[in-house]
Amino acid sequence: MAKIKLSNTKRNKYNECPARYNFHYNYKYRSVFLGSALFFGVAIDEALNRLLLDKKDDHTEAEQKMMKLTPEETFIKYMTNTHHNGEYVHIPSFHSCQYTKSDYDSTMLTEEDLEELGQDLEYCDAHVEWYHAEMKNKKPDITVPDTKMFNRINWYSLKRKGLMILEKYREEVMPQIHKVYSIQERVKLPNEDGDTIDGVIDFIASFVDDPETVYVVDNKTASKAYKDKDLEESDQLHLYAYYKELKHIAYIVCEKNIRKREPRVRITIMKGKVNEDFTDNLLDDYENTLHNIKEEQFNPDFQSGCMFFGRKCEYYSICHHEKFDDKVLKDMKKKET
Repeated sequence: MAKIKLSNTKRNKYNECPARYNFHYNYKYRSVFLGSALFFGVAIDEALNRLLLDKKDDHTEAEQKMMKLTPEETFIKYMTNTHHNGEYVHIPSFHSCQYTKSDYDSTMLTEEDLEELGQDLEYCDAHVEWYHAEMKNKKPDITVPDTKMFNRINWYSLKRKGLMILEKYREEVMPQIHKVYSIQERVKLPNEDGDTIDGVIDFIASFVDDPETVYVVDNKTASKAYKDKDLEESDQLHLYAYYKELKHIAYIVCEKNIRKREPRVRITIMKGKVNEDFTDNLLDDYENTLHNIKEEQFNPDFQSGCMFFGRKCEYYSICHHEKFDDKVLKDMKKKET
């Protein structure tokens, strides 16, 4: 059997439902929809990577290339264009984007945004409200132009949110960082069978209040604040700290929902120490998951409710009705042949 590369994302998908892992990674079925959380998260991450380079002494050739753009230009670049299912996509005009209710905030839209949209704020509010109401109907009366306008309105709102988060990160977080040692460092942990646990560390840094202590740090964009338990039980951070032989971990949590009162953008730095027992159990769980994948244990987990992140699983029709829903899925293996 081919050697397996198991990341934290892949392991989580398997633990959510083995069949979901199988359809995604082995059959290569993909949703035609591009979720806003995905491209927004990538754009924020890339912009923060660029910003963090200002605290790094030596830059690789790739990092020097990154620094030709400002953090804001980097954010706009990744918010505007991406590759989705093997195709180049212009995000603002892409029909198959999926936005959530929390993406739209009428206070975000500027006069410049409204001019580019060709609509006033009253129209934008009404159109977003109408669209969400229609989507609850069994047979929504929504045209392609309706969807494209809805998507554009939400895109402009998210763009402004991202720029506000970036500005706050520069003002509040960057002064607290003493030194950045690396960004986007690759992790590769092999086992005796030649399988590997793979990943990418957001960045490694020290902070001004304790410059001698080095942390493995992960930037997070979230809809709400994290709790202490989220850091204490972070699989990703414990794994990366084990790989780097470091004892300290940190989250920098950027809340995506913009508040009406100050501070409108909340960013929290959470610091802690690794728990060696937690790390040992985590590594055992990785090995168990690798074993189950090799044994091709891919039965559906119907107890999950087949709901993930508030939406019905994209593979629901296959598991429940043995039907391939071509409106929802693409077989990416066909692109490889």
